[in-house]
Amino acid sequence: MDLDPLACDIARMTIWLRLCGPSHGSFPTPPFLEGNLVCGSSIVGPYEELAEGKSSPPSGFPSMTLMAEPSRSIARLCEKFVQSVIPERRRAQAEDDLALCRSLMPGFPEKAEAVRRMRREFSPVHWRTDFAGAAAHGGFDVIIANPPWDVILPYRAEFFREYIPDYGRLDTREAMKAEKTLLARDPAVRRIWQAYRKRVTTLNAYFLKTYASLQPRRGDGTFLRGHNNIYKVFLEKIYLLLARDGLCGIIVPDNLNIDSACTGLRRLLLQKTTIRELVTFVNRRRLFDIHGQYKFDVLTFMKRRPDPGAAFDAGFSWYDPVWLDGRPSAAHMAEHPLNAERYHQRFRYPVSAILRNDPDTLTIWEFGSAGWMDVLGKLKSFPGIGNPEEELHILTSTEFNMTTDSDLFRRGEDGWPLFQGRTIHHYNAGFGPVERRVDPVEGEKRLARRRRSSPDELPDRNYRLAWRVIAQATDSRSLIGTVIPPQVFCGNALNAAEIIFKGKTVSDPELLSGVNVILSSLCADFYVRLRSAKNVNAFIVRSVPVPRDIPAIMKLGRLALPLYLGAAFAAFRGSVPEMPDPEERIRRIALLDAMTARLYGLVPEEYSLVLDAFPLLGAAAKCLYREAFSSAFAKLIEKNG
Repeated sequence: MDLDPLACDIARMTIWLRLCGPSHGSFPTPPFLEGNLVCGSSIVGPYEELAEGKSSPPSGFPSMTLMAEPSRSIARLCEKFVQSVIPERRRAQAEDDLALCRSLMPGFPEKAEAVRRMRREFSPVHWRTDFAGAAAHGGFDVIIANPPWDVILPYRAEFFREYIPDYGRLDTREAMKAEKTLLARDPAVRRIWQAYRKRVTTLNAYFLKTYASLQPRRGDGTFLRGHNNIYKVFLEKIYLLLARDGLCGIIVPDNLNIDSACTGLRRLLLQKTTIRELVTFVNRRRLFDIHGQYKFDVLTFMKRRPDPGAAFDAGFSWYDPVWLDGRPSAAHMAEHPLNAERYHQRFRYPVSAILRNDPDTLTIWEFGSAGWMDVLGKLKSFPGIGNPEEELHILTSTEFNMTTDSDLFRRGEDGWPLFQGRTIHHYNAGFGPVERRVDPVEGEKRLARRRRSSPDELPDRNYRLAWRVIAQATDSRSLIGTVIPPQVFCGNALNAAEIIFKGKTVSDPELLSGVNVILSSLCADFYVRLRSAKNVNAFIVRSVPVPRDIPAIMKLGRLALPLYLGAAFAAFRGSVPEMPDPEERIRRIALLDAMTARLYGLVPEEYSLVLDAFPLLGAAAKCLYREAFSSAFAKLIEKNG
């Protein structure tokens, strides 16, 4: 099955050669060569579950018998297929085709022409008749798939690079201007572009209407947002095509585990199938021709409702696929550092843990071992930092988009700095250079209009928190943030947050610094790394569990004040001197991290598991963190007798 006719031809030829080998004589054509190689879109067609028994082929459906008759040539086989089988299938598909037309081409007046045009544009597959034998069996026993991972949106770059020279070298503003000029100048290209957009929009609407899992809801019934992706449609379609107790092996992005828009698919898998194995790979060994930090799942499941107490084999952040077949030889493990056993841990993952940890969106937390579940349980005993019902919480915001607000940006020294992700790091608001600035009057005017407030009420005139939006669980750290000074703006690679305490926005240095210490800790980052795929969005940060021991938080904040350097933080530090020495800083940060871990109630074994979640964190830094925690824990034991 493939949408590309060339791919079907290659498959046909490959099977022919594999079965018959190169031969100068005549030999029978394999009878299934045409009948079981279908060119079309496997996800466009009637929505029907083959295992339900409603999908058996119409009575007197003779195509499989006809195709089973041996033929002495490919030409004769193709002729038989075109003259007999295809018309027979079309007659059986007529009713379904009209139903598809109503979804894909509403308002088209002429039924016969609508069907022809629909087939031509969308290439639907009617599994019940195109694979009559499987339908009669009640579905497929085994399906193996590696579906496309494309978002269902018009790809502007892919389209316009065919018409605009050097399109890939243009920045965003130049590209948009070139597109607009081309479409205004060339009516033919404009028609092609409009038809392309319409087709994608139509398909998107069809998938949303047809596939239930693409309309994810929380446990309370509210809808969850997210882009449609073709692999999501494929996964639900595969479930429909499997026979009872049928098996599927599929490769999908790891967004399936954690993306809120995949809640419907996770509900389908956890409630209606028995997951046998879920292993997530990091692409650092370039198993696929995509970015080395991209992660993907190798998922196998059976179409059978799970038993009570169901669990599946799980492994996360693997690198070497050889481990899927069991422990490899010592020689193989020695060939590459990423082949080592410590990167390929496997454990039994109870389905009940998923239902308990996140009953609303059913997140499959990417644990490194079973012990990580216990650590997460301790962390989640505290409310999220964005919970508005708590007297201490944060209010998150975004400011300027680097594309749509680019008219405000300027080079040079005039204006307030525009901070981007690379500008900051932990306890450092000057980590990277400032490349753009914004006139404060114009910038605040635009932000005030969006927030429906006056410029005086904007948070940019006070100290506040900010964190990087773009992150990877395969980086040394994921949640990277700090306190930023007044009179700066944030680009879209940074999100900002205000501290709300007892119903009021506050900028108390000790409280603000203390919340930053907790969000900068390895414990908070451990939680985020389990949740985030590529972006640390506001939803994830607001959900970070944070203890609400206010005196302890303010103590952490006081100890961290020397870490904020520069004249911009002179008022923030008050009389506390700076701590610029790198060795002193890392020791103070390690102490703060140990105190935060104790605030969460972790013991040494659990803190070691947290450190294990950061394989790219330097060995020297880990040693300092362990020493600081051991010392803090020993003092606690001594204090409590």
